[in-house]
Amino acid sequence: SVNCSQGSRTDLDVVITTEADQIAVAPGVLIEQSIEGERARFHYRSDLPVVPCWPIVSGRYTRSRGQWGDVELLVLHHPAHSDAVPEISRALRDTLTLGSRVLGPYPHKTLTVVEFPRGFGGFGQAFPGIILMSEARFLFSAAPGQLGTTYLMTAHEAAHQWWGHGVTAADMPGSPLVTESLAEYTATLVAAHSFGPATVEASFDRQQASYFAERHGEPSLMTVDYSGSSRIYYTKGMLVLYALQDLMGLDAMERTLGEFYRKHSNGPPYATAADLHAVLRHSLPDDVAYSLEDGLDRITTHANRVVSATSTRMTNGWTRVEITIAARKSWRGEDGVDTEQEMDDLIDIGLHLEDRSTVPLYLEKHRLQAGEQQVVAVSKSPPAWVSIDPRALLLDGDRKDNWLKLP
Repeated sequence: SVNCSQGSRTDLDVVITTEADQIAVAPGVLIEQSIEGERARFHYRSDLPVVPCWPIVSGRYTRSRGQWGDVELLVLHHPAHSDAVPEISRALRDTLTLGSRVLGPYPHKTLTVVEFPRGFGGFGQAFPGIILMSEARFLFSAAPGQLGTTYLMTAHEAAHQWWGHGVTAADMPGSPLVTESLAEYTATLVAAHSFGPATVEASFDRQQASYFAERHGEPSLMTVDYSGSSRIYYTKGMLVLYALQDLMGLDAMERTLGEFYRKHSNGPPYATAADLHAVLRHSLPDDVAYSLEDGLDRITTHANRVVSATSTRMTNGWTRVEITIAARKSWRGEDGVDTEQEMDDLIDIGLHLEDRSTVPLYLEKHRLQAGEQQVVAVSKSPPAWVSIDPRALLLDGDRKDNWLKLP
C-alpha cells in the first residue's frame, strides 16, 4: 500500500507483520526483524523527518545487496528476475555519485529498489529511500555497456531523492517542472556522464517524435500541472533544460542547480517554478536569455531546414561548404495559433560523414535570423551530410529536412 498526505515532514516509526517467508519494506532503517509464531515482524524507523508519502510493501523477494560509500543498496526482486540487477545497481550508484556531488549529500542510510507486479503498470515511483519499480523493467535489461530504459527509469526515480523529497514543489501550476522535469534532466545528465553525451543525444529525435505525437492543448512549463500529457514535463522539460545547459555550459548548469537545491531543500517554504526560473535566468548570459523565455514561458516550436548546400575543395585540402538555411520559430498562443517570431538565436550547424552517427566533422553554433540565410562551414575531410540542429535540442515537428545530403 502507499500512504500519501499533504503536510510537513514527519518522523516515521512503523512495525509491519507479514507471512513468515516474506520480506516487508517501509522507509527508514530496519531496527529489528524477528519471527513470532507464523508471522515475520519488521520494525522500521526513519533516519530523518520525511515527506508524508511512503509505501508499505511485502513479498517473497530475493535480496541483492550492494554498497555506495556508507549507503547500503538493496534490490528486492522476484527470484527469477536477477538479470536486471546489475543495470539497476549501476544506475543507483551513478545517480548517487552525481546527485551528491552536484546537489547535496544523499540523506538516507539505505536506498532500496522494490519490484512490483507489472499488472499494476510499467512505471516506477520514488519514496524516501525507496523506489518501487515495475516487473516490466526487471524483465528487459540492456546488454552490458548499453544504455537502456531500466537504467534511465532507475536514475529518474533515484533523482527524486533530491527533486521531490529533498526539494518539494509548492502545490501550484508549474510544480511538475520542479519535480519531474528536473528528475528527468538529472537522469539524462547521469546517463551522459556514464555513457557519453552522444549516447543520450541519439535518443532526442525519437523523444521529440513522441512529444509531438501527443501534443494538444499544451500549457507552458511554467503553468503545467499533472492533468495534461506527461510528455510536457518529462520529455519537453528535459529537452528544454538540456538545451539551456548547452548554452550556459555544463559547469554553470550544475552550479545553478546545486544552489537551487541547497536554498530550497527541506522546505517549507516549498519551491516554485518561478524560483527555478529566477536562478536559471541569473546564470544565463544575456545574449542567450531568449532561450529561457522560449523554453519555459512560451510554447515554442521551430521549423528549421537545410535548403541547399555546395562544397568546394580548398587549396589546403579542406572542404568549404556554402549552406542556405531557412530558420523559423513560432510561439503558440492561448487560441492555439502559432505566430512566427523574430530570431537572433544560436543554433548548431553540422557537417557529417556518410554515417551520421559518427562524431561530426564540424559542429558550431551560428547566430541565425528568421528566414533564409547563408552560412559557411569548413571541414578537414569531405562531408556527406549538412545539418541544422543535428542533436535535436530544439523542438521541431519535422526533423527530416534538418538534414541534406551533399551532391
